[in-house]
Amino acid sequence: MEVLDTWQADNVVLNSYGNRIPGTAIISEKDADLIIKIFEKGRSENNHALAGGLQTVIAFEHPQTENIIGSYLRRVHQRDAEIFFIWLSDNGQASKDLIKTIVLKHTVRFYLSFEIERILVSVLKHYDVELVFEYLVRRFNYKKQLVIETKSLMGYDFVPPAEHSNLFEEEPAKNLQMFELALNWYIELDADGGHLFYAKDMLSYIQPQQVITNEVYAIYDRLIEKFNDNLSSLARIADSLSIFHSKDSKLVALVIKIFDLVIYLKDQDIDLLRHTRYALYDAITSMGVKTGIPGQPFQVDIELRDLLTREITQLPDYFESKQFLKEILKNLNNQIDQISDHDNETW
Repeated sequence: MEVLDTWQADNVVLNSYGNRIPGTAIISEKDADLIIKIFEKGRSENNHALAGGLQTVIAFEHPQTENIIGSYLRRVHQRDAEIFFIWLSDNGQASKDLIKTIVLKHTVRFYLSFEIERILVSVLKHYDVELVFEYLVRRFNYKKQLVIETKSLMGYDFVPPAEHSNLFEEEPAKNLQMFELALNWYIELDADGGHLFYAKDMLSYIQPQQVITNEVYAIYDRLIEKFNDNLSSLARIADSLSIFHSKDSKLVALVIKIFDLVIYLKDQDIDLLRHTRYALYDAITSMGVKTGIPGQPFQVDIELRDLLTREITQLPDYFESKQFLKEILKNLNNQIDQISDHDNETW
């Protein structure tokens, strides 16, 4: 097959190597060199088959493995890269150091699809949270540069467009660590250029749950205390709270903490104070996609109304945040009444 020197013949060779059962076949230097020879021809028609064939080079532990795989990932499209990582994960022949290097150095330009995210999980399992978070930041910076160059938000998602990550299924304890890193990163991020709009996707991707747990509350409490006299930082913290679509008393407590601090910082920036006030309003009212029975109030709105009513009754009258919560409750009641009135055709 080798003497035919066609991409079709080379694919037959690559597929025969790719289909070998990992750990059962003896791989020689001659085998690895044959795969490398096909790879170096640079034919795009071989890229799909190389996803499996290159596993032979990895299993042999060829000294140029990292360079070869890096070069391969620079030239292939998304789907071929995904197939490569399926092979890599299923075969289990690569060392953890090689996997770390391949993933962190050579996958930033790809969508973080399930196939690539799955191999990133193994990196998180064996290495520090900071290392994986720095990788996610590089993905954000890649997105940022694309937005600057193309003037468009379309074309690349630096994290999957979902409300929860699969990263921490094997390492749940690291979830809180990375979320705290992400919050600090978001607070300090440069606001110029409108890039905060999609930067919050980082928080949504890493957040441990849709509701604020005791552990997450403690993280926020520390940050609010740390930045208690910094309106800009408190505004950014307020912005971040809208990612929690399940509302409870801990969320309201954080909103109250921030509100009662920022009203005394209006001399720093009155426009930023207005923005912070809106962000706190959004933190309480943002719920993602609502579902319910046509003509009836959404159940989540009813639950939020009951939550706000309870929280308001527990606040002293001299708390300015009490009036703020009353305004939110009033608007919410108006929305609920409008839905009910519409069903009865009275408006």
